[in-house]
Amino acid sequence: MTPSETATSPEYSFLDRQLGLLGDRDPIEVLAETPAALAALVEGHSEERLARRPEPNVWSPREIIGHLIDADWVLGFRARIVRADQEPTLVPVDQELWVERQGWNRRPTAELLALFGQVRAVTVDFWRGVEPHELERSGRHTGAGIDISLGLLSRIQAGHDLSHRQQMGRYLGHP
Repeated sequence: MTPSETATSPEYSFLDRQLGLLGDRDPIEVLAETPAALAALVEGHSEERLARRPEPNVWSPREIIGHLIDADWVLGFRARIVRADQEPTLVPVDQELWVERQGWNRRPTAELLALFGQVRAVTVDFWRGVEPHELERSGRHTGAGIDISLGLLSRIQAGHDLSHRQQMGRYLGHP
């Protein structure tokens, strides 16, 4: 499936951008490097700056890290459903509510980075265990109205990481 085939509605057009950011990179390598990349982005910044939203409806760096923790749970669950279930169905989540209700911005950055590192280690372990023939298995995403293969899910997650790494870099003044 090409990036343009993934975005059947404006609500999911962000997938094209995420897949474009990934390009030909190995998604597992991107996922594995993200904890260190996030730590480098926030290094030297105050807790106050890391908790501040650059604009009212734009997440703070701490909220982005929390969102990436949530994404590992959600995308990891979706990947396991596609890998194991007979007729996998993937449901959307309201990421705004997840960030708000998890209270990510009230937690220290070091705690969030440690938690993300732990969750991400499980994620990378999962992806390294997926056999090449399993990457073709797919599930139906009810919100997007498309079938998403396990291989595409890994690419979406890695592109998602890169998108949020860029977002944090722009806000924190990193190229």
